[in-house]
Amino acid sequence: MIIEKIIGNRILIELPPKKDVTDAGIILTEPELPQIATVIKIGSDVKNIKEGDTVLFHKLRTFVKFEKDDKIYAIMSLDPEKNEVFATIN
Repeated sequence: MIIEKIIGNRILIELPPKKDVTDAGIILTEPELPQIATVIKIGSDVKNIKEGDTVLFHKLRTFVKFEKDDKIYAIMSLDPEKNEVFATIN
């Protein structure tokens, strides 16, 4: 992993791979990113979420996305007033 430390109220998440074809065989030209991800690292100001949690977040959430070793990662800032992460799923 490239990132060693997450700062403040941010989390590093790993997104599942995008699906280019639906279960029914329909080819998606622009597949949507999933709304569920696994938390890899957390910043020092993050409360109620821990590394290894699976989180459900708002699909219109803004984050910085990047790819490394065929995996998709994102860094998301958690603003407590906006409730971008709805729940942890374990």
